[in-house]
Amino acid sequence: MSVLDQDRQWSAVCRRGHVLADHLDHPDQGGVPKFCSACGAPVITHCEACSAPLLGGYRGVIVAATKHPKPFCFNCGAPHGWATREQRVRHLENLLEFDDLDEASQLTVIEELAVLAAPADQVDDDTRVRAGERVRNLAPKLWETGRPVIQSVLTEAAKKSLGLS
Repeated sequence: MSVLDQDRQWSAVCRRGHVLADHLDHPDQGGVPKFCSACGAPVITHCEACSAPLLGGYRGVIVAATKHPKPFCFNCGAPHGWATREQRVRHLENLLEFDDLDEASQLTVIEELAVLAAPADQVDDDTRVRAGERVRNLAPKLWETGRPVIQSVLTEAAKKSLGLS
């Protein structure tokens, strides 16, 4: 049993971020509903990217259920389904550190990621596609490792234009 297992309990959260339980003794504990009673979304107890259990409260500490679960997996760093567009793009910026780019190219990619992060009513699909193309050309490692996140922030039309659907 790891120190994490000893100190923390586990959570059940719907894919939209509603916490159904945050003091489970085991991530596979029975009695967890399959669907959220607030929105009908499927309930998960593990990261969908790496299968690590979702962290809950601390053992021995009794507080009201967490209203806002952590947007990222503690184990692999992947964004959970309830992470916002902006949080997902910040994750891409973190991945950018592993791409071997000069400083000017990194700044350009960060600017283009900001375009991808902009709310749907502020940036049209053509602008998003151009930003995606620049990211793909300047930071190919980021494009590949961040593909699932990039796909999650683009509209279907933009994904199709970029060959992602």
